[in-house]
Amino acid sequence: MQASHEFQLFQAELRHFVTNLHHYVMTRVIYSVWTEHKSKLESAANVDDLCAAHAAYIEANLARCLLKHKKGTANRVLQFIRAMLGLVLDFTSVYRVYLDSMGIKAERRALPDDVSRENPADSDTESEDELQMPSPRGGAKEQSAASVAEAQRAEQIAQMGDIRDRFKQQHRLLMLLLQRKVEKGRYPHLEDLLVRLNYNGYY
Repeated sequence: MQASHEFQLFQAELRHFVTNLHHYVMTRVIYSVWTEHKSKLESAANVDDLCAAHAAYIEANLARCLLKHKKGTANRVLQFIRAMLGLVLDFTSVYRVYLDSMGIKAERRALPDDVSRENPADSDTESEDELQMPSPRGGAKEQSAASVAEAQRAEQIAQMGDIRDRFKQQHRLLMLLLQRKVEKGRYPHLEDLLVRLNYNGYY
């Protein structure tokens, strides 16, 4: 249960990261750049002005989506973000399997092992032999299956812990990179990304 609670908290961190990336794109890219583009279109005097405004619009979108340059700071930030989104997908996949295994375990414990899932009224003619406890051999099989399931859950917990540690490390490095570039004042749009992803100074 302690592990489940810890990973629920980590899942909130992942949700915060993905949600604020989405908000950054919606506000600093789609809304902001489009607003600037509309004002340029309204002031265009000819077709050349329209073409120039459109080219500037594309350039601004690429820059704020960190896609303009294949080298440099923006590309390094993009590499961090892509790696972290990959970890989000990895964690989601393992965590889903882990929760499914916990749900199966809880369902099996819904009824005692020695209680039949059939309706007793449908089996009035059952003999005493049919109601005997499972054989030791069957019990051993059940114990073996339980041991395998427990080992799988332990492996899943270890995998999720490793993903969590790697994500936190990547996040701290990303915050350091953004902080240094924002302090130089060369990337004003990255300041908004830094504020959004810094989790109220958590990192």
